[in-house]
Amino acid sequence: MRQAELWDGIEERHISEHETKWGESQTALLAQLPPGHHEESSHWKLRDKVDEIRGLIGSQTFAIECDGETQGIIFLDLNQGSWFGTTRGESIVYVDYLQVAPWNRRTLTSPRFVGVGTVLMCVAANFAIQMGFDGRVGLHSLPQSESFYRRCGMTEFWRDPEYQYLLYFEMPQSQTTNLLAKAANHEV
Repeated sequence: MRQAELWDGIEERHISEHETKWGESQTALLAQLPPGHHEESSHWKLRDKVDEIRGLIGSQTFAIECDGETQGIIFLDLNQGSWFGTTRGESIVYVDYLQVAPWNRRTLTSPRFVGVGTVLMCVAANFAIQMGFDGRVGLHSLPQSESFYRRCGMTEFWRDPEYQYLLYFEMPQSQTTNLLAKAANHEV
């Protein structure tokens, strides 16, 4: 069994891999897809995103490595509030950015590592527990990722006109508990 490592913080080598290996793999992935299909996250520039949050209080980043390569990245924002009924306004861990390496995407017939996105969502959920936020996690989803967040058990709210009409999802404590249990049993 291969061992993966969770890195607390994005380092220059993660950014470099994103720009080189991920970029090359993204090009190859797009060539395999049917005409007209695209990956909505293909325009993201990790270096720009890191520069945007550098030095901001309440920002946390993580990377997953396996086989000496970065397999996934997540950025968390601790300065957001819940939209969920009974916890409205209480602190949440907001997933500002989540991306898995192109070779791990389910759009491929045989991804190298299945479940990297789920592991990253579990990282966010566990971080929300550690921060005393009762496991509350929220995010705005790209349309291609909406089904993934539904599989994670998140509740969808609305298409947010202030956030490019992306669908807002949130996960209260009970859903976080379910996600972590399903992930432990490899059911997600």
